[in-house]
Amino acid sequence: MSTSTFHVRPHHRVPVQCTVYFSNAELNGSGTLWNLSLDGCRVDGTVPPLIGMHLELLIMLPGRHASIVVQSAQVAWTRGQEFGLRLLSVQAVDQSRLQQFVAGRVSARVA
Repeated sequence: MSTSTFHVRPHHRVPVQCTVYFSNAELNGSGTLWNLSLDGCRVDGTVPPLIGMHLELLIMLPGRHASIVVQSAQVAWTRGQEFGLRLLSVQAVDQSRLQQFVAGRVSARVA
């Protein structure tokens, strides 16, 4: 008999398509960020990171929104050039921008 676990995300993931730059001491890359929440995102990148790696991100939000700097994000999973990140450290001003952006996208989907 097979068992599986069901994981409920603590935050809404919103669809988005924007440029993201990521780096650490070993890796520099860019890519397209496809979904975003207050604690994570999915990226299709130019360079595949390793699971567990910590990266710094610069997220270029679409439209006239200011960019967001994520000081530390951890790679949760990879599939080819695609990977998921857990956002670990975001300064207060960037966290506020992230919350406003996600909340705006969530309310636009509900309306």
